[in-house]
Amino acid sequence: MSREGVITDVDFDRLQALYDACPVRDGWEEVKKYTLKNKSVITVYRRKRGKRHLYEYLTIGDVHVSAEVFWMVNNDLKYRRLWDNYCEELKVIEEYDGERDAAIYWRVAFPMPFTNRDYVFYREHRVQKGVFMTVAKASPHKAKPPTRDVRVEDFTNDTLLMHSDTGPDWCKYVSIYYDDPKAHIPNSVLNWVTSTAIPGFLENMFKACSKYNVDRNPKLQEFRKAFKGEI
Repeated sequence: MSREGVITDVDFDRLQALYDACPVRDGWEEVKKYTLKNKSVITVYRRKRGKRHLYEYLTIGDVHVSAEVFWMVNNDLKYRRLWDNYCEELKVIEEYDGERDAAIYWRVAFPMPFTNRDYVFYREHRVQKGVFMTVAKASPHKAKPPTRDVRVEDFTNDTLLMHSDTGPDWCKYVSIYYDDPKAHIPNSVLNWVTSTAIPGFLENMFKACSKYNVDRNPKLQEFRKAFKGEI
């Protein structure tokens, strides 16, 4: 499938509107609030999607890392493989504008007894008026046909970052995530996710931010410089 029409202005408008509406209430229930070692405070919400037992998750926080570094850590695919314990494989299949717009393959380790999942998705970045926005959406690509893993075909992950009044090395963080894992996930696993997997992932991510060298990825540097006047 062509990347044309997979991600549109509507996706970015929806993400901006979600941020503008914070704190959200309608339809969202608070799952848990996390206070991390670096003093970041993050709240996770969920909302049922469709008739099945599937939820989309909304994360809102004031986090102790600059928007620029946070954005670069989350979009440096090679670096993510070093700190994300659940990431088995993550790579660009095809890029269209120096990784600003790309098709990506992602293989994720699932806890036993589940089969690992893999994803093929398109991702696009925009920076406008000091706001970093990333939209990702599943869509097929001829270079990555299905494997023996379970292919997740319904997936979105949208993130917004902007500078925070808390301080120069803080940012406001909003992310909305949804996927259909094609399996019934028991409550025991969902409880493990909220009590162990999410806080562990967040701690690893912010530890990775604290160690990140912003000069390590030339392609992200090019994108960063291109928008320097807007950051």
